[in-house]
Amino acid sequence: MAKIPINHFEYSADIDSLHIFGDEQSDIAGSLRFENLIYDVDTSGKIIGLEIDNASKLFNTSPELLKENIKEAFLNVKVSNNVLLMGFVVMVQKEKFNFSYIFSRDKIALTC
Repeated sequence: MAKIPINHFEYSADIDSLHIFGDEQSDIAGSLRFENLIYDVDTSGKIIGLEIDNASKLFNTSPELLKENIKEAFLNVKVSNNVLLMGFVVMVQKEKFNFSYIFSRDKIALTC
């Protein structure tokens, strides 16, 4: 099982967007959109980041409070056999938010 931790983040209160990304400077070739979540995919099909639009609504707070209180953010991608698990964890003040999504690799063309 491969696990790809991506743990750098930037939050922009003026557009209420949280971007979680890794160390690599890969070019974004496309994206996968699931409601207000946009996963960045590089030219090899690898997930390299996540943008969360309207982030303050997801975390039930104001953009101003969110800007000052995000302590950590992680994107996790795990691949096991024919299953792809994509999720993220965000620590806001002392509260930990954990979101996970499971996909069949038959339904989505990605490498990780």
